[in-house]
Amino acid sequence: VVKNSKGKLGVDCVFSTEALVYPQADGSVCAMKATAEGPKRMDCASGFGAATMVTATFGFVAVSHALK
Repeated sequence: VVKNSKGKLGVDCVFSTEALVYPQADGSVCAMKATAEGPKRMDCASGFGAATMVTATFGFVAVSHALK
C-alpha cells in the first residue's frame, strides 16, 4: 500500500460514527459502560448479540468488495 499526496492509504473500510449503547441489568440501555453489578461481556447473554443473517450478509458483501 502506497500513500498518496493526501496521506491516505487508499484502503476501503467500513465504520460507524454511531455512539455505542450498553445494555443495563434492568433491560434499558445507557451510553456509559455498566458498573460492577451490570453486564460485563458483549455477548447475547448480556444484551449484545447479532442476527446471523445480518452479520453474514455484511461479511459476504465486504469480502466481495475486497476481492474486486
